[in-house]
Amino acid sequence: MPTVYVQIQCPAADKAAVESDLSQYGGYTLSVPLTTYPGDPTDPATHYGANISCALGGPLHAAMLAIPGGYPGAAVQTVQATPPYYRAFSAPVHWTAWLQSQALQPQTPA
Repeated sequence: MPTVYVQIQCPAADKAAVESDLSQYGGYTLSVPLTTYPGDPTDPATHYGANISCALGGPLHAAMLAIPGGYPGAAVQTVQATPPYYRAFSAPVHWTAWLQSQALQPQTPA
């Protein structure tokens, strides 16, 4: 199976539960604190997210795609489901723009 990047984010209150759901597939954590956009990027995190590389259509990919159904406010995006898959990833285009479309941005330390 080809490899793709999957972007995932969830509300801070659901972080531990989402990580627990993904734990059967490995040690995946939502390690990026996110805050409201537009807004002060040093504000406390309201959400957490990650970019995770996985096999397109594999068990981890399927588990991540199911997260929004169980956690209101969570979102998942497969960066590119057609060739060249992960080679097309661009942080400003995929990660930053995707977060901003959900009124989120990465938190920066104060």
